[in-house]
Amino acid sequence: MEARRAFAEEISQVWYVALQLEPEVGKLSEDEAEALENCLYVNELMVRCKEAAVRVSPKVWAGIEERMLMVRDER
Repeated sequence: MEARRAFAEEISQVWYVALQLEPEVGKLSEDEAEALENCLYVNELMVRCKEAAVRVSPKVWAGIEERMLMVRDER
């Protein structure tokens, strides 16, 4: 388990350097981490649905995919 944690930390550092980001940017609160996990789970389900769907046209799926990771401004 410790080896995985060290590897994950090393990969994170590579991304921070490559993207020129401060490490604090990658630290999420518990609520933020849960929200991100939920969002990614929903998107995974959408991809699985797409793979299983046989009656949805590529044009309709393209529209769905355009909105999958978009955040709406509810203001």
